[in-house]
This record gives sequence, C-alpha cells and structure tokens, in this order.
Amino acid sequence: MAPGFSLKALDNKEYSLTALMENGPVVAAFFKISCPVCQFTFPFVERLYKRYGGDGVSFLGISQDDARATANFAKEYGLTFPMLIDDENDYVVSNAYGLTNVPTIFLIDTDGTVKVSSMGFDKKNFESIAANLAQGNLPELTQGRNGRGVQGFLGPGAPAGPFHHYVFELFALDARLNLPADAPRADIMTAMNGHVIGKAALTGRFHR
Repeated sequence: MAPGFSLKALDNKEYSLTALMENGPVVAAFFKISCPVCQFTFPFVERLYKRYGGDGVSFLGISQDDARATANFAKEYGLTFPMLIDDENDYVVSNAYGLTNVPTIFLIDTDGTVKVSSMGFDKKNFESIAANLAQGNLPELTQGRNGRGVQGFLGPGAPAGPFHHYVFELFALDARLNLPADAPRADIMTAMNGHVIGKAALTGRFHR
C-alpha cells in the first residue's frame, strides 16, 4: 500500500494523497534536479499528464530540492503538472516510499494499491502506466459521416453478385481530434496528420 502524505506545491497549495485518491488514481513521480535520468524522463511524464491528467487522474512531481530550484527545473523542461516539495533535509515522503534512486514513479490506485512502480527510465513501465490510465479514461465513441453522407456505420450493403471487398482501417493517435461528430473522412485524415503512432488494416469480403 502507498504511504499517505500531504505536501505543499510551488504555489503553496497543499496536496493530500488521500484526498486525491477519492477522485481517481495518482501518478507520483519523485525526482532530483541534478539527476540526468530525471531530466530525460520528466518530459515523458509531462506527455502522460497531457494525455491522461484531469478527469479524475492526478499527476504529482515530488522534488527533493528547494522550491526555487524545482521551479527552474519545471520551467526548463516544460512541466505543467503540480510540483511538490519533499523535506530537502529529511526526505520524509521519499523515505516513507523506500526510495533508493530517482526518478522513481508510482501509479497509485484509488484504494492505495501501487499498480506500477518504476525506477529510472523504463519504456515498458511507461506503457504499463498509460495502459492502466487508459482503461479508466476511454473517450466516448463518436461515429463520423460515411460514404452515403450520413453519420454512423451501416454495415455491408453490396448488391447481389460476386464478392465485394471492404477495407477497415484502425489508427492509434497521440491526441484527440477536435472535430464535429459528422466530420467527413477527408477532414479526419487531415486532422490526423502528424498524430498517427500506429495503424492497421483489415480487408473483408462480402456477397449476397
């Protein structure tokens, strides 16, 4: 179980793990500004925050340095999630979590269970954190306009005769598309440009 804590952020706001868990899971990322691996890792944490932060998911950076140095670190690496200050003399929270190295990142579920614990930079652990957060953060499905000019998938409707081929394309994106529900394919393809991180295609045959 994750030890409870309450720490102040750079804006002097108090953050309590217990209170945050009432709203959803918490990603707690411990770091020290002089750590080169922290400098490399935290922009990736920021990307997770931009994708999954809010909507019941809290991200916290927990610094082992003073407020001024932490603020400079956040500015230099473009970090926008809350930065909390652990006691730089006693490292009370860091010690409670048994830290031996930084960065160390924990994904804490709403019942206090540590679902993922990651030390250093580990791509598989980042993928695991993202997968866990995605399970509880799936956007509502929206169907676009089909070839007949109406919204939604109507299924195969080939005339009688030989087989007709239907191609289904699946795209994984790194951002949500700000498009109306009835956007045509051309607009969707244009909006996806630069955001596709994976894709697949399935060709099916149908005849009457």
